[in-house]
Amino acid sequence: MYALQQEVVTMRSVKRSIKDKNILTRVGDTRLNKTLDLIKKHPSGLCDNCSMEESVEHVILHCSKYSGERENLKREIRQIGVQDLNLENVFTIGLGKRFQFIKDTG
Repeated sequence: MYALQQEVVTMRSVKRSIKDKNILTRVGDTRLNKTLDLIKKHPSGLCDNCSMEESVEHVILHCSKYSGERENLKREIRQIGVQDLNLENVFTIGLGKRFQFIKDTG
């Protein structure tokens, strides 16, 4: 679940302290605002688009910024017989569909 980028933008190389690396190892290095907040690199941990906690679940299932990409993902998983878009289904489908969603979201 934490294989997604912390922010859904181009990843960049960042020098991190040992403390930051230890925290990210425990919580997962997602580069989402929620994770950045844990290491005091984001003021709130909230989504910049809709002011909800920016977590993997939020980005994949709820954020209005990615509604088009989410519809594409829903369409793709329905083609393989999966009707409900939830985290369990997203993480049990083929990697190609997950990576396409990540690519589509930036």
